[in-house]
Amino acid sequence: MGRERRAAEAGECHGWAFRPIAGTNVLSNHASGTAIDLNAPTHPQGKFGTVPGHLRDDITAKAASLGLRWGGNFTGSRVDEMHFEVLPGGGGGSSARPTLRRGSTGPVVRELQTLLNRGGAGLVVDGLFGPRTDAAVRQFQRRHGLAVDGIVGRMTWAKLLG
Repeated sequence: MGRERRAAEAGECHGWAFRPIAGTNVLSNHASGTAIDLNAPTHPQGKFGTVPGHLRDDITAKAASLGLRWGGNFTGSRVDEMHFEVLPGGGGGSSARPTLRRGSTGPVVRELQTLLNRGGAGLVVDGLFGPRTDAAVRQFQRRHGLAVDGIVGRMTWAKLLG
């Protein structure tokens, strides 16, 4: 029996690894011990849909409640359904999320855009909190009885993740 088959049968996990993110000089979160890849042979990097659709929202919500983000929400060639990493700020749930507003950028904005798209926002997931993301946030806040200010704080995160 080959190594690949044994690893796939056992489910292979990748933890600490002092290495850069593929294609960059930036150290991976694996280098600091704040990321782990679970069952890598079944969920290879770059392949979307290895996790059944009916579980995706539950995994996203559970990861967020633990202060983690899940690579199944990454976009483009970076989709990584085996990957879990600690969010900046630690903690769990909506309280671990930074407050976002027009002008915010980065991976948490991409996560926000992905969550808004589940409600039909139709945003480009680019990590830039511009006018279209602002409008989508305000529409979401209006639909959920929140203060309509375009600021994604504790209450808006709670509704998005709930």
